[in-house]
Amino acid sequence: MPFNVWGTLAPNEGQQIIGGDATPYRTIIANSEVITIGDAVQWDAGGFLVNDASVGAVAGIVVGVANSGVPVAPDSATTGTYTVASNNQTVAQIYAIIDISTDTLYSAPADAALGTTTGSNLPGYLMDLLASGSATQLDESTASATTGQFFSWGLDPRNSERVIVNLNERIGNASVS
Repeated sequence: MPFNVWGTLAPNEGQQIIGGDATPYRTIIANSEVITIGDAVQWDAGGFLVNDASVGAVAGIVVGVANSGVPVAPDSATTGTYTVASNNQTVAQIYAIIDISTDTLYSAPADAALGTTTGSNLPGYLMDLLASGSATQLDESTASATTGQFFSWGLDPRNSERVIVNLNERIGNASVS
């Protein structure tokens, strides 16, 4: 299960949503990508969004998919998965709408039982996405007190198999370590 919006650290500000086919909001999805609502994404070397944000800063979390301002229908038999064509970058230019706010809180799953690695179930620790290219799971074994893509606020009180996090290492964020 992907990242689910849980709340916010800044209730008077809301989410910071960007998306489109023109700079500075350019979030065109890379050719042949499969994007799901709740994926953590980043820009590839060509400037197109990919759902593998396992290394480096995260661009944001996908909240929608559109083309020319019109929502795109998800893949058949899904409620939030989108597969773009092999020529999306130049032809359809379908783009993701992403939340770039470091104030949005998410309930996120991990790849192992939280608490297996010291701190992965506690507030104040940081974790990265799963290194296998998963855009939807935290790597429980990366729990650290010093570095990580996501800051943990501890276990989700609604589901102890998930943790509440917000973006820590975000592209364009001056505080990225």
